[in-house]
Amino acid sequence: MPAAEEASGAETLATLVELEPESAIAHFTYGRALFLEKKYEAATRSMKNAIRCNPHYLLSYLIGGQAFEKLGDKEAANAFYVSGLQAAK
Repeated sequence: MPAAEEASGAETLATLVELEPESAIAHFTYGRALFLEKKYEAATRSMKNAIRCNPHYLLSYLIGGQAFEKLGDKEAANAFYVSGLQAAK
């Protein structure tokens, strides 16, 4: 496939989410790729889905909080971090 037609990492991982919609790991991996591509709003949605699938998948709270920080939403970031701390108990 020519470089111009290659799918991004996140686009490729979107297929994984479609195949495994109840997998926290799939949603987290997709969201992390979105975060790395600076698609922060989409990353927060993916992290929320990862948490819905497994509320104890703690890295989802960290990356979700960081994405909210990048969006300038300190309140939402803080809420993500606090929820992650509560989930860790």
